[in-house]
Amino acid sequence: MGYEGVTLDYLYAFLAWNLDIADLKKLCLNTIEFASITSDEKVELTTFFNHKWNVFLNFVISKF
Repeated sequence: MGYEGVTLDYLYAFLAWNLDIADLKKLCLNTIEFASITSDEKVELTTFFNHKWNVFLNFVISKF
């Protein structure tokens, strides 16, 4: 049995700390910034995250 993913961690933090959407984004970006990975990996993940974040926001905006 292992530990994979952080989705529930983000959900619990979001609910426990009463975060808003900007806080959630910052939490995600901080996770990348302070991860034990190379600078190149951080750039790649940040680019990927920003793309996925925009897709998410467009989805939410289109629904509401």
